[in-house]
Amino acid sequence: MIDTFNIYTKSPDILENFDLNQLDNCVELIGKYGNYYKGFIGTYEVTYSTINLSLKGSLTKFLLGTNVQNMNRIQITEALNELEMRLGFRIGGFRVSRIDLGVTFEMSSIVPMYLESLIEIPKYKVVIYGNETKSFINNRKTITFYDKVVEFNKKKSGLKLAGMYIN
Repeated sequence: MIDTFNIYTKSPDILENFDLNQLDNCVELIGKYGNYYKGFIGTYEVTYSTINLSLKGSLTKFLLGTNVQNMNRIQITEALNELEMRLGFRIGGFRVSRIDLGVTFEMSSIVPMYLESLIEIPKYKVVIYGNETKSFINNRKTITFYDKVVEFNKKKSGLKLAGMYIN
């Protein structure tokens, strides 16, 4: 699945015609290089200035409400089409600044047991966060394994994924 999908453009055609009224909770901010605006289209954070338009978010959360589920190609296309419809223009010319690919697995045991069995990868630094996350990091990539139930329960007040072990 594609989870985080951050994109941006510096296209004068798009910047000149961007309508701030499309954004929910839009606020004007003062930055190092001048004023800019930040708001949302659904769950996507949109930052706009006269020189840049960026969108940061999760395609899965945008379409399905959470990123616990895996998305198929049809759903990814549906999410991108919905984003374009809400923006009012095509995003095919945007540049990708970050993309996170992930898969959620239902596990038969607790996640720390699986994390302990992961061996080191040559040329990657190993970083362990508590007993719920293990990352392998180099200059260009990060591979992370973590307990999705723990992440989900920390971020969602009132919603629980009790009794499930998901990585």
